[in-house]
Amino acid sequence: MKKLSIEQKKNIYIAAAAVSFFLLFWIFIYAPELRRLNALEAELRAADSGIQEITDMAAGRELTQAARDFNQELNRERAKFIFKEEEDVINSLSALAKDAKISITNMDPSQARMLQGKVGGYDVRELPVRLDISGDFASIGGFLEGLRNKYPGLVRINQIAIKGRGPGQTELGAVLQVTAYII
Repeated sequence: MKKLSIEQKKNIYIAAAAVSFFLLFWIFIYAPELRRLNALEAELRAADSGIQEITDMAAGRELTQAARDFNQELNRERAKFIFKEEEDVINSLSALAKDAKISITNMDPSQARMLQGKVGGYDVRELPVRLDISGDFASIGGFLEGLRNKYPGLVRINQIAIKGRGPGQTELGAVLQVTAYII
């Protein structure tokens, strides 16, 4: 067997180093970047597909119709909480008090008066109501929270006075002056 010269050994070492460098470059740099590039291309294709779907929907007016349907459903839900007559205010306040487990000892609605001008294209009347209620702290708090959450913008609390009642004053009495808006 023929012995390799120093020059040939040197060339083999250089070739082995070049191949090792190429393999390390491929494993640690090129392959991860290629996977990342493929993931970005897939994400771009998905975004293009979504944009095309929205464009198709808008061109077919499906999106517009879906928005109209949603708006109509929302308006039907809101209409459940809009006062149309004075009786609606009285019945709603009574039901809310019952749900909050408080008792209304006196409910005194005043005469409704028309607001000047229109609000959102509607004639709006305001109905001042005095409420004398009693219950424990949590129940009265629940009633006030119900007014705020269930009838936002439709019932405004103008004045409230709370006093303790009963032995140890565990029961509270409150006098509320509220204004309800009737559309």
